[in-house]
Amino acid sequence: MLLKLLKAPIMNTIIMNQDVLKSAISRRDNRSELPLSSRLNEIVHTPAFIKADASNKTDKNKQQPTSPKQVRRFG
Repeated sequence: MLLKLLKAPIMNTIIMNQDVLKSAISRRDNRSELPLSSRLNEIVHTPAFIKADASNKTDKNKQQPTSPKQVRRFG
């Protein structure tokens, strides 16, 4: 009984992931006909890429400690 309860959500997740994978493959196949610049533009505008890009920028823009007190506290 417990095994059935544990298997149910896992199986649903697997099935859902298969559906997601199939749709991703079909989208990829449709996109392969697009020129490279259009495909790159699509990648750059995905939420995951935007988030990663933004986090990289904030790391670079962080102010470095200048006073000895700040250096001791943060360094």
